[in-house]
Formats: sequence, C-alpha cells, structure tokens
Amino acid sequence: MADKKLHVTCSCGQTLAFRPEQAGGRFRCPACKEPLDLTEATGEETAPPAVRSAPGRGVAPKPGSGAVSRGRRPAAGPPAEEEEAPVRSRSGLASRGRGAQAPAPVAEAAEVSPEAARKKKMVLAGGIGGALVLVIVVAGILAFKGPGKPENAGRTSEGTEIWKTLETDFKAAENKDDPASRDTAFKKVLDSIEASRKLHNYGWPDFFKGRALSRMGKYDEAREALVLAIGKLEKTAQNYAKIERGLIASRQSLERLLRTRRFRAGGVSLSPDPVSEETGKAATADLRLADSAKETPFFSVGLLALAQAEADRIDGRPSEALRKFETAISGRAQAGYAQAASGGLYYETDKWEYGSKAMDAAIEADHGSGFARLSAAWGLRRRALLDMANAEAPAWLDRAVDFADKAASEGHPAAFAAAACLRLDRATLRIEKGEDAKAILDEADTKATEALGKDASDPSAQEIQAVVAFRRAEIDERAGKDPRPGLDRAIASLDRLAGDPKDIPAIMNRARALLKRARAESSRGADSRSFYDRAARDFDAVRGNDGPGGGTIEPILGSATARVEKAIEDSKKGTDTNAIFQKVIDEMSSLIRSRPNLIAALEARGLAQWALSEALTRQGKDGSEVLSKALDDLFDLFSKQPSLRVGGILVDAWLAKGEANIKAGIDPRQAFENASNNVDACLKLSPGNLDLQMRRGKALTHSAEYSLKMKLDPSAQLTTAVNDFTAILAAQADNPEARFERGRALLMLSRAEYSKGQDARINVTNAITDLEALVAKDPKNARGFYTCGDAILFMGWVDFGRGNDALDTLARAVGKMDAATKLDDKNGEFWNGLGNALFVTIQASRKAAKVYGPALDQAEAAYRKALALEHWQAQINLGMIFAYQLKFDEAEQAWTEASAKCPDKKDEIARNRGWLREFRERLKDPWRGS
Repeated sequence: MADKKLHVTCSCGQTLAFRPEQAGGRFRCPACKEPLDLTEATGEETAPPAVRSAPGRGVAPKPGSGAVSRGRRPAAGPPAEEEEAPVRSRSGLASRGRGAQAPAPVAEAAEVSPEAARKKKMVLAGGIGGALVLVIVVAGILAFKGPGKPENAGRTSEGTEIWKTLETDFKAAENKDDPASRDTAFKKVLDSIEASRKLHNYGWPDFFKGRALSRMGKYDEAREALVLAIGKLEKTAQNYAKIERGLIASRQSLERLLRTRRFRAGGVSLSPDPVSEETGKAATADLRLADSAKETPFFSVGLLALAQAEADRIDGRPSEALRKFETAISGRAQAGYAQAASGGLYYETDKWEYGSKAMDAAIEADHGSGFARLSAAWGLRRRALLDMANAEAPAWLDRAVDFADKAASEGHPAAFAAAACLRLDRATLRIEKGEDAKAILDEADTKATEALGKDASDPSAQEIQAVVAFRRAEIDERAGKDPRPGLDRAIASLDRLAGDPKDIPAIMNRARALLKRARAESSRGADSRSFYDRAARDFDAVRGNDGPGGGTIEPILGSATARVEKAIEDSKKGTDTNAIFQKVIDEMSSLIRSRPNLIAALEARGLAQWALSEALTRQGKDGSEVLSKALDDLFDLFSKQPSLRVGGILVDAWLAKGEANIKAGIDPRQAFENASNNVDACLKLSPGNLDLQMRRGKALTHSAEYSLKMKLDPSAQLTTAVNDFTAILAAQADNPEARFERGRALLMLSRAEYSKGQDARINVTNAITDLEALVAKDPKNARGFYTCGDAILFMGWVDFGRGNDALDTLARAVGKMDAATKLDDKNGEFWNGLGNALFVTIQASRKAAKVYGPALDQAEAAYRKALALEHWQAQINLGMIFAYQLKFDEAEQAWTEASAKCPDKKDEIARNRGWLREFRERLKDPWRGS
C-alpha cells in the first residue's frame, strides 16, 4: 500500500514523518527540540526517500519556492559539499552514498494545525509532481540551514580538498618575493576559486576572486568581482564584500597620490589631488561598515582594523589611524600595505624615525612591492627636502632613488616619474651646495622622457622636464650666462600644465620660474613688472590650496616677495612705493599675530622693511629705524630656521646697513663683519656655495674699503675675499662679477701694501689682468672700464713715485677712464676718475719736463663735469688744477668749498694748502731749497 506521508530529515539527522493534512503547520523535532516550519510544505509521495541535496545536484531555493526552512533563514555562505544522506529503499535497507551515515529512525510528529491540509494544494498548482517538490524541499532545508558559511566549508571530502587548496594557494601567493611569481601563484588561487563554483555560486567565489585580484593590483577587475558578489550575497555577507571594496578604493587613492602629488617637482608641499580625494571619501562609507562588523574566520580582526584605519586616515585623524594600523599589522592583515600607509602618516607628521622603521618593515612584509618602495622613497624625499641642510640629506635622496629604480624595473606605473623627480631633487640639492649638477639633471630629463614613453599625459613627468629647464637656467645664471632663454622654456612648458586651475604644483612651479625670470630681467635694467605681476597672481592662486588644509607659507611669501621686489624696482625709478612696502609689512604682521608659529612670515616682512628703508634713504629720509627692524626680523628667523634664502637676504641687509653707515659717516665695519659672519653660517648649510662666497667677498671688500680710508690695514680681509673670488672663478671661469670683484679686491690689497711700504706691483698687475679681461669680454661694462683705469692709474702712480717713466701707463689709464665716461656720462665718479688720471699725467709730464698744458684744461673740464653731477671730491683736485694754472685765489676758494662738502677730507685739503704755500714761495725764490 502506498505511503501517503511526508518524510523530512531534520538537521540533527532525525527523519520525521508527517501526514499530508499536517502541511502548513509548525512542529518541534522530538530529538533536538528545534522548530520545524511547514507553512508552505505540500505534496504527497509514496515511500519518499530522505534525500540530502548535494551541491550541483539540487536546486538552490528562492524565496517562496516551497522549500522547507528550519527556523529563520541564515546567511548564504560559501557552502562546502555535504555528505549524502542514506536513502531508504522499499525493502527497508539503507542505500548509502559517499560518506553516508546510518539512517536515523523515523518518528511521526504530532499534528499542530488541522487547517494545514488545505495549504498543500497551493504548491501543487501547475502540475508539479510530488517527487520533484520534495527534492526542492529537502534541498531548500539543506541550503538554508547554513552549510555554505565559510566556517562550515569543507565538511565533505570534495569541499575540504578545494577550500584547503584555495587557502594554501592564497597564503603561498602572498609570500612570494617577486611580482612575477606572485602573479603566477595568484592565478593558481583564481583557478581554485573557479573550481569552487561547482560547490555553490552564492557570491563567495566572486568575493574571494575580488580579494585575490586586489592582491595582484588588478583593482578594477577586483572591484567588478566584488560588485557581482554583493549582488548575490545576503546582507551581512554583503558588508564584508563592501569593506573589501572600500580597501581597494583607499589603496587606489594612495597609489594615485604617488603619481599626482607625492612625486611632483619643486618641493614637499602636498598639493591636493581632487580625484584621489574623491576616491578616498567615496570609500569611507564602505570602510565604516567595519566599525560594526564582527570577526569571522575569513575576515579577521586585523582586516577590520585595517579598514577602520583607512577610514580614519581619509577623514584626517592620523592618531586614530596609526593605532588601528598597528592592530592590522599585528594581525598580519595586509601587513606590508598597512606598514607603508602608517609610515606615510608618520612622515606627514614629521616623525622620521617611526616612519623609517615602518617603511623598512613595509618593504620586507610586502616583499619589496612597488607601492611599499615608492612610499618609502616619498618619505625619504620629504625628509630630505624639509631639512636640506642636514648632512644626511644626499644619502636619503640616494636611497630614495634606489627604491624608485627598483620599483620601475618591476613596472610600477608611478615609479618612472618618481625616479626622474628624485634625481631632480638630488640635482637641486647639489645646486644649493654650489656643486656640479649638470649630469644628474640630464639623468632626470632622460627618466622623465621614459615616463612619458609609458604615459604621454603623465603630469609629473611633464613638470619635471620643465623644472629641469628651470634648474639649468639657474646654473647658467651662476656661470654668468643669460638664464632667460632657459626660464622661458620652463615657463612655456608649465603654461600647458597650469592651464588646469587644479594643477597646483604646476602653478606653484610657474610662479617660482616667473619670479626668477623677473629678477633676471631686473638685473639687466629691463622692465620686469609683467613677470612680477604674473608671479604674484600665480602665488595668490596657489595660496590656501597647496597642501592638506592649505596654508603653507611659500605662496604667501612668494606673493608678498613678488610685490615687494616689483615695488623695489619702481622705487629705484622714482615711484613712491612706500605704501606697498607698508602694506606687506602690515599683512605679515597680522599673519604673525594670528599664527605665532608661522615665523617664516618674518622673511617677507623683513624684506619689505629693508626695501622701505632703502626707499626712504633715496628720498632723503631717515630709514635707519626701519632697516634695524628688518635686521631684527631676519636675524630672528635665521637663528630659529636657518636657510640659504633668509641667510642671503640677511647678508644683503647687513651690506645695506654698512653702506648706510658710510653715507652717515658712521663706522660701517661692524655691519660688514656681521654680513661676513652670516655668510660663514650659511656656508655651514651649503659648503662650497659659490653665491655665498661671492657675498662674503663683497662684504669683506666693502669693509676693507672703509679701513683703507681710515688708514687701517685690511690685508687679512682682502686676502680672504680674493680667495673667495678665486674659488668662484675656478668653477666658473667666465663669471664676470667674480672677475670684477677679484680685480677690485687685488687693487685694494696693493694699496694696503703700498701704504705699508711694501711692493704693491704684483697684486696691482694681477688686478689689471682681471679687469682688462673683463672689459675685453664685455666692452659695455662702464664700471669695469672705470675700475680698470683706476688700477692702471695706481700702477702709474707707483712707477712715478719710484722715479720710473710712467707716462705710457698713465696714458692707458686716461684711455680707460675716458671709455667709462663715454659709456656713462652721468656718473660723477667716472668724470672725477678721468680728471685724476689727467692730473697724475700732468705731474709726471711736469717732472719729465714735458708739455702738459692741454692736460690741465682737460682735467679742469673733467672735474667740472664731476661737480655738476654732485661728486664733491672733484673740488679738491680742481683746486690743484687752479694752482698749476697759477689761479691761487680760485684754488683756495675751491678748497674752502671742498671743506664744506667733504668734511672727512679736511686733512687732505690742509696738506694741499700747505703745498700751495710752499709752491708760491718757490715761485718767489726759485733757488730756495737748492
């Protein structure tokens, strides 16, 4: 007789029998006491087998499909293959499949609801056979009771084999040292994952596929797999897939920064990258799911901590992020990446030692991945550029270059531009130290070209080539060449990048190039205002956008500096720019009050104060008080934050103070000595820096000039100055400024020797050699002609004093002085020099009993020209000309006027008057004294 009852196996193994009319009721298993819900169970079957549905054989249930569910529906995890349940035959013997258990006894459950009989007809509609219905029912029970959760995976021999293989392959892949082997191993993982699909396809294969692809760096493919997984998984499981998706996005955000921000040229300011920021912010919703997620065998506490750390990093909470990164690292959750990310945070907060240790650990834990190496390279770069005076900075950059080169050899897309950028930084450091950087600039250019070969639109590589042109222009300038062509090339290249108003690094570098271009134009007496204006606009555009939160000091200083330097040029041309200087002073003062720690603002204020003092002096006003404030600001800043830029401005300010003291009749030597001492301090930051040696040489020669006037011996100062200029010329043989300054210093040294009764001819001969070479190279150098004429005149005077024939030498001196006046006939000093050369020629001609009458008239005309240009010292020798012309009253009158105009020359005027009295006496008695 056919058995009309329904047989259902509980998860505990007990087989239960139900009468057809009991379908739709709720029952409790008599063995395990777990509830059974038969609200939608229907159908009749004759002696139905108790079947456990095996993966790949049964049908996955869908909501409302009529499957019998035990209690609430659990999460559909990745199911492993279940053991086959025994099938009871009509004879009552059990036919067992692989791994079968002994059959459980059949127990008839008590009826709960007599109404349930009516419900069985609902699922029989459509002609579905009772046997098929029971297969679906049993399959549904097994599918929903939870065998597919990761913690249940592998309970059958087939499942165990596949899932253990996957786990083993995954760990083996992560431990591979080189990228090629690692990718091969992960491909094996992907094969294992695909094999698992015959066990189930509820989303878990796609989940683990996404995880494997992400470890291979195939982020887009990984995201696609995770999206598929999210569409198939139950809600709780979806969250884990979303957290993985968030981790991919956050890593992509950091990877992008390596290309778009961290290896942009020209400094360490972290300019924003909108795409990277948006990618990171979009990931936080996924990452924050980790806050409420629980640890599972396939999702550890460490991995959850990594997600939380990334969310905190993106949200700008570095302390919280670092703490959670430590948890991730201790849990071995992507430890290499976690170490690199935490190292980056340490570097951004200037915790160098922690950062260095984290990066070393990242490289080892991540087996030297390109990301870990480039993150370490960026940290070393940041450290070096923030402390370029550190003796270890070159070694830091060299190590960073090695990391980038290794990452490039492994094909990391950001590594090629990074390798170029780091070489550019190394070249910049050498330039700052006055070293030869041409070869390494060429290397940087070549590496940038390689990067563009990989990606023609790479903004870092394009910018690096522009900045290479900028640095080459700086080298040209220091060698005495015109830097403007190179600067123009750099600006043109940066114009293309800066067309994007969000490309902050390009705009910043263009501002720097424009400021340098303006200075180059100004130094040649050309109109530099348009360049200063463009530089100020670029700095203003960058201001507030050049780092996380904005507000770094360079754009603020750059804008203020451009405005001040433009105003300085206008002031020299007679424009009243005092208001501009005062505005910058007030702006910087306000900035310092609101942000006391931003002491770098002292630079712009000090520069503006110095410029204002110069302007006031030109206007005939007292600028000494403002200059003293400038020196206080610059000295304070240099003491706390020594830098070449500030040190250079401070040196120039001390030189200005010395010059002001000379004009005021105050001893300037202390100011010049301070300038020299500041150069010494700067040379500690940049040993061998030729620009600094130039400034020290100038300071010493200025001081020596005053010492000579005071009849003091400046030989030691001048010897140091000559050595400085000689060092410059050894490196830059064509440097005209060094050539001029050495000739001038040698001339003063020869005068010091002459005053001590020593042989001055060697040094004055060397001085003449330098100065004649200068004017031969630059025939429009009026100051060079004048100084050369002065040196030849001194040589003639020495020969004349020794009783030698000096007329030819003096004729050369007259020629040089005449050339100077022709080049600049508005310079009273030049006309006075011509008069002096003619006057000594008169004396030598007179002693040699040669005609000198025409020279008297020429000398008088030269001195009168000098006086018309307010060069009052000409009055003294004009008196001597009058005496030679026997115009004694006019000579006395000239000296009286000279006493009023040149009070420091009273001793010389007194000697002239004494000579004139004696001269007049000899005219009365020619035999007197014979």
